[in-house]
Amino acid sequence: ATLGAVYWEAGDYQSADEHFQAAVKASGSSSPAVVNAARAALAVGRTEEAMALLEGLGESGAGNAEVQFDLGVTHLMMAVQRFKPQMNRTEQALFRASVKASIQAFEQCREHRRTQTSEAEFNIGLAHYLGTEYEAAADGFSRAAQIGHDASAHLCAGTAFAEAAARIQHERARDGDELIGQAAQLYKQARTHLEQ
Repeated sequence: ATLGAVYWEAGDYQSADEHFQAAVKASGSSSPAVVNAARAALAVGRTEEAMALLEGLGESGAGNAEVQFDLGVTHLMMAVQRFKPQMNRTEQALFRASVKASIQAFEQCREHRRTQTSEAEFNIGLAHYLGTEYEAAADGFSRAAQIGHDASAHLCAGTAFAEAAARIQHERARDGDELIGQAAQLYKQARTHLEQ
């Protein structure tokens, strides 16, 4: 496992993956070994294997914030891989299930840490944005910005609030209509974040 960490730090994820896989075989299902192997599998593009490793931790993983965070990232990566501009019903259902699972895992991570972490909140925002739930995305990004005072979180929150406002204006107003109240309020929130 130590050699895997050395390769990981050097950016040689393929070699890190090989050593972390060997560590899992040698140590059984030790949580640190499995988490490292799952991260390496994800880094080399084996998302489903990473998912199987993390889910294989069972109850010990369910109560571990680090495992839940990695599970959230893995579900989010699976959603990205499943996304296509045109999806049939089955593809759309699988995509939405991955988005939902990622949000649930990040929320579990937040609960287990007993405090909100900006990384989990940012990823909750990202998952909602990917699922085109722009107001929920803006809320996640806003919480991340408040916790971490991160300029990128403010940019993402502003963008998500603006997307939500544009959608509401498009759905509820006709061309040439004045800006409706809810859209105006969301644009105001967007501007607040974008000016940070």
